[in-house]
Amino acid sequence: MALVIKRKWWILISVALCISMLYIDQTGISVVLPQLKITFACSDAEGNWIINAMLLTMAILIAMGGNLSDRFGTRRSFLYGTAGFAFASVLCGMAPNVSFLIAGRALQGIFAALLLPSTSISVVNAFPERQVGTAMGIYIGSASIFLILGPLLAGFLTEYINWRWVFYVNIPLTLLSLYIANFSMRKTEPKWLSTRKKVAIKFDWLGFFILGVANTACVVALMEGGEWGWDSPLIVGSLILAFVLYFFFIKVEKNLKNPLIDFKILKQRNYAVCAFIMCAMQFCLITRIYLIIMFQTLGQQGPLAASLLILPSLLPIVFMAPLAGYLLQRFGPKLPICMGTILTVVSLVWLVVFITKDSYLLLLVGLLIFGIGVPMALNPSLTTALSSVGRKQRGTASGIIQQLRQLSGTFGVAVIGSVIDNVSKHSFARYLGDLGGSIGNALQTLPTSDILLGTDNAKAVLAHYSTSLQNTVDSLAKMAYLLAFRFGMLVTALIVVLAVILAFTKLKKQKQLSNL
Repeated sequence: MALVIKRKWWILISVALCISMLYIDQTGISVVLPQLKITFACSDAEGNWIINAMLLTMAILIAMGGNLSDRFGTRRSFLYGTAGFAFASVLCGMAPNVSFLIAGRALQGIFAALLLPSTSISVVNAFPERQVGTAMGIYIGSASIFLILGPLLAGFLTEYINWRWVFYVNIPLTLLSLYIANFSMRKTEPKWLSTRKKVAIKFDWLGFFILGVANTACVVALMEGGEWGWDSPLIVGSLILAFVLYFFFIKVEKNLKNPLIDFKILKQRNYAVCAFIMCAMQFCLITRIYLIIMFQTLGQQGPLAASLLILPSLLPIVFMAPLAGYLLQRFGPKLPICMGTILTVVSLVWLVVFITKDSYLLLLVGLLIFGIGVPMALNPSLTTALSSVGRKQRGTASGIIQQLRQLSGTFGVAVIGSVIDNVSKHSFARYLGDLGGSIGNALQTLPTSDILLGTDNAKAVLAHYSTSLQNTVDSLAKMAYLLAFRFGMLVTALIVVLAVILAFTKLKKQKQLSNL
C-alpha cells in the first residue's frame, strides 16, 4: 500500500515536470523572439511563424493525440511524447537558420499533441476518486506557476547565457520526468494493454483531415497576407478554401456517430457560451506575447527586464483562481464571468490609452487588471461548461474545449501578429511619405521592428542616410510600431466585448452547480 501511495505522487511529479517543459517553451518564445530576429535576420512574418508553428500543429493534432492515448495507453503516449518533445527541442536549439527553427517548433507541436492529453488522464487514473480533486488542483497549480516562471527563465537564459538554452533546458527536465514516469506509471496502465489486446476505438479521420486543412489554410492566409498581398490569388484562394472546408466540416460532423467535434453538445446554452468565452480569453492571453516583444522592441528592455515587467499580469492568476471558485459557488457563473470579461476589456483599453505615456506605473494598473480579469472569467467558464453537460459527456465536452482553445490561441497569433505587422508597415510608409523628398525604396520597406532592434539589415540600409535622418526614421518607426500595437489590443478588446455581451445576455443563472 505504501508503494502505491508513493507511486501516485511520483506520477504527479513527473507530469508537473512535463507541464513545466511545455509552458517554458510556449511562454518563453516571446522573450526570445527579438534576439532571434537579430540572429537570423528574419522577417516579422517569420517571427510569427516561430511562435505559431508549435501552436498550429498542436491545434490540428491534439484530438488525434487523445485518441492515440486511448488506443495505446497513457504511459506510452506520455513517454513517447515527452522524449519526442525533448528531441524536437534539441533541434530548435541547434537551428542554423529560421526555416530549421520553424520546422523544429512544428515538430514540438506534434509531440506536444501526443503528450498533453495523457498528462491529465495519468493523474486522474493514478489517484482514488476522493483525491482526484486535490491532485488536479496541484496539477493546475503547477501549470500556473510555470506559466509565470516561463518568461522569467527564458529571459534569464537569453540575457546571461544564450537563447538556445531556452530549448536545451528541456533536456534535464525530460530525463528526470522520463525516469520517474518509467517506473511510476508501469502499473497504472489498463489491463488490456498488458495482455496486448487491441481496442477498437473509432476515430473521425475524415473530420480530422478536413479541419486540419481548413485551419492551416486560414492561418497561412492571415499570417502571410501582408507579405504576399491580401489580393494575392494564394491568399484569396486559401481563405475561400478554408471557408468551404469549415462549412463542409460542419455538415459532415452532424451526420457522424463519433464526430471529432460533437455539435450536439453545443446545443447546451451554458456550454456553448462558456466555450466561446474561454476561446476569447485564450485569444486574449496571446497579447502577453506581443507585450513582452513590445517592451523589448519599443522600450529597449533586455529579455529578463521585459519578463519582469510582464509579471504583474501573471501573478494575480495564482490568487484569483480560488476567489473565482468561491464566487462561482456562492453566486453562480454569471457574476464572476461577467466581472472577469469586463475587467479584461478594461485592461486592454487601458493599455491602448496609456501605452503612449512614458510611465510604467500607469501601465502597471492595466497589467494588474488583466491578471485579475482573465482567471476570473476563465476558471468559472470551464467549471460551468463541464457541469452543464451530463457526466457521460464530460470527456467529450472537455476534449472539444481543449481543441477550441488550442485553435483560438493559434488564430490569436495569426490575427494579432498580422494586425501589428500590417499596421506598422503601412503607417511607417505613410509617415515617410509625409517627410517629402527622396526616400529610398529599401527604407520604405524596412520593417519597423528591424529599425528599433538595430538589426544588421537595418544598419546597412540606414548607413546611406545622414544622422539626423536616421534619428527621424527611428522616431517614425516608434510611432508606427506603437500605433500598430494599439490596434492589436483594440482588435482583441472587441473580441472580448462579444464575450461580455454573451455572458450578460445568454448565460443562464444557476446558483448551484452540479458536482464535477
